[in-house]
Amino acid sequence: MKSVSFAEMQEALKTRPKTEFLFRGIKEKSFGIIFGPAKSGKSIFSENLAMSIAVGRKSFLDSKLSGIPKRTLFIGLEEF
Repeated sequence: MKSVSFAEMQEALKTRPKTEFLFRGIKEKSFGIIFGPAKSGKSIFSENLAMSIAVGRKSFLDSKLSGIPKRTLFIGLEEF
């Protein structure tokens, strides 16, 4: 494996496209898991966030969204 100097990493970072975030640290084209205690509102929060992104809302819970409709996939694992 080739080692890379810090200066090379800095230069590569300048040319890399900026990371687009959908909502508070959720990167575009990524996935994640929302977890917490039972009956704490995880499903309602997740469903509303997914719908807000899908229809192209400009904000959700006072956080900026792109305003551009995007495809979303919501998988509920409550049955498992």
